[in-house]
Amino acid sequence: DTILVADGTYALGGAYLRLDVPGVSLRSASGNPEAVVLDGDYVTTEIVQVVASNVTVAELTLREAWDHPVHVMSEGASITGTVLYRLHVVDPGQQAVKVNPATAGTYADQGLLACSRLELTDAGRAQVRDNCYTGGIDAHQARDWVVRDNDVEGFWCELGLSEHAVHFWRGSRDTVVERNRLRDNARGVGFGLDVS
Repeated sequence: DTILVADGTYALGGAYLRLDVPGVSLRSASGNPEAVVLDGDYVTTEIVQVVASNVTVAELTLREAWDHPVHVMSEGASITGTVLYRLHVVDPGQQAVKVNPATAGTYADQGLLACSRLELTDAGRAQVRDNCYTGGIDAHQARDWVVRDNDVEGFWCELGLSEHAVHFWRGSRDTVVERNRLRDNARGVGFGLDVS
């Protein structure tokens, strides 16, 4: 099934979208990412949560989540096949895209982030907290993800050291990162960086 969102700006007011049915797609009806804006206004913790396999989120603008505008996570069972395509993610409070297991022993594997723009502006930078705990895509224990043809820009702070524009660590493997444009970030691409 496909959920098509009509053009407009939607103030979420603390609500979020949780995609927990396998095979669902969420996308703009027009196919124009700039025409559909889901605005968390730093009240909504996460704008889109993906907790099922073969879910697609495409052609939307997601802005001003308190934490992560997109959070892909396994809960109770492993998930695969997440597709994040032609998204414009603006001014996250933490990482723009987060991938991690929410339940021990389960994983969020074989995903794709492509043709998207992840951006932290000067206005959004003022909202980042926890010693600059922000970044582009940040994944833990993720296998077989592909990150390609994205623009990632502006992830840095006056104080503190931002996460990477692209960061796969803590048990991640078989990651493909190609043809991305990284501009004005504190750190570019990071693999590993965990002592355990």
